[in-house]
Amino acid sequence: MRYVLGIDLGTASLKAVLLGEDGAIAAGATRDYAMHSPQPGWAEQDPEDWWRACCAATQALLAQVAVGPEHVSALAVCGQMHGTVLLDAAGTLLRPAIAWPDTRTVAEAAEAHATLAARGLLARLGGGVSPGFMLASLLWCRAHEPAVWQRVAHSLLPKDWLRYRLTGVLAGEPSDGSGIPAVDLDSGQWSVEALGALDLPAALMPPMGESAAPAGTVHEAAAAATGLQLGTPVLCGGSDQAMAAIGAGLLHPGSLLLSISTGGQLVAPVSSPAIQIERGLRTICHALPAGTAKVAPSRFSGGYLAHSATLSAGLTVHWLRDTLFQAAGAEGDARLLAEAAQAPAGAGGLLFLPYLAGERSPIMDPAASGVLLGLRLEHERAHIARAALEGIAFSLRHALEPLREAGVETHRVVLVGGLARSPLVRRIVAGVVRQPLLPLASAEQSALGSALLAAVHVGFFTSLDEACGVAVHYEAPVEPVSADAARYEQLYAQYRGVYPLLRETMPFVQGAARK
Repeated sequence: MRYVLGIDLGTASLKAVLLGEDGAIAAGATRDYAMHSPQPGWAEQDPEDWWRACCAATQALLAQVAVGPEHVSALAVCGQMHGTVLLDAAGTLLRPAIAWPDTRTVAEAAEAHATLAARGLLARLGGGVSPGFMLASLLWCRAHEPAVWQRVAHSLLPKDWLRYRLTGVLAGEPSDGSGIPAVDLDSGQWSVEALGALDLPAALMPPMGESAAPAGTVHEAAAAATGLQLGTPVLCGGSDQAMAAIGAGLLHPGSLLLSISTGGQLVAPVSSPAIQIERGLRTICHALPAGTAKVAPSRFSGGYLAHSATLSAGLTVHWLRDTLFQAAGAEGDARLLAEAAQAPAGAGGLLFLPYLAGERSPIMDPAASGVLLGLRLEHERAHIARAALEGIAFSLRHALEPLREAGVETHRVVLVGGLARSPLVRRIVAGVVRQPLLPLASAEQSALGSALLAAVHVGFFTSLDEACGVAVHYEAPVEPVSADAARYEQLYAQYRGVYPLLRETMPFVQGAARK
């Protein structure tokens, strides 16, 4: 049996899967690492933690299947989007990585957004600039860390740095680069015009490759550290959202991937860019092999993904778990979900706005804050927990509106993410979005998507469509409960009205001034 390796460098952990040539996952491994906040609003990680997690996970996989490294034919890496890893000319790390939840760059994001808008570039780049995006982080570093900035020679996205550690080769690819945003959607290449508008040297960005093509091979030091064979091909890979779409079987228009993890992600394949800049609907490049995407000949051959996002899904649950239930980890999550199930649909009239870290689509307000509305003496902890879960579902439906208004087809909704494994959450979300949900059977869709890209490259399958047909599996559909859906329709109308009324009363935080 031959295998391919798929690696997903996530926000809180690295996940890896070993996929056999029969299309079955033979082994999986996860290794956690920390997010650091040395100052309020900062979100940083040590890339060396990522590397240690990668080495440990890869060694664990090989031990699980008890095969030699020569049986691994290729690997691909995907990872968390938008983050910034800075290297000097020798490839040495200059500072901790700035991760996507970081909010220190509010002013720089606004500056970059306005500059690119004035040049008429935002639509060509797929959308605007938000705090935590690499363009904003680069401007922040230039303004606030001049000693570091003078030494910067290379700026890499997180998964591109991990691939660099594996191969010693600097490379980028369009699905992740378009999320910075610094890639021209028509060409799939770095936008020299956009970088120039911000006075950023194009040489900071690594050479652009194709997501499904090799970037290099495992070098000697990486082989010794990971247990992989020297010379194993390493594909460019892609963003976690592009690989999640592949791992969920979303190759062509008509389906929506609804991910409920730390944040909420709504991703749908489209044949041409769908963009509503002011409402946070952006388009990124997909990571499909040439000939797979159904796009016009003049468009980028790897296809496109329409992308809308919320900030506080699992983040809300973890905050509530830690503050109200005072129980950590999976045990605390289980207690919260079990107690929420004791409250009726509608949470006894409570409404929760889950804007604990600001919000992206569709309100695009970093100064938005959470709201618990309607609290009375009869309410118990269960009602609050239920209201929080329903608020998350309402925020996902709110983020879905720009997609639907732009004409994006969402006839089939595939549900993924850690929180989406809860039967209660599935029932709530189905009732709120008023559509059947198709839960993905695999919990590691991004790592699986990376492995499928590698499997097609080495010839396990003749196409990505064939690979997904064999390897991607779904659970039974979750249908909306009619009584729930009717109640949620009423509550959603109220939910939509709360933020506009309270917007100006929400305190400004971390300099997050509004327009």
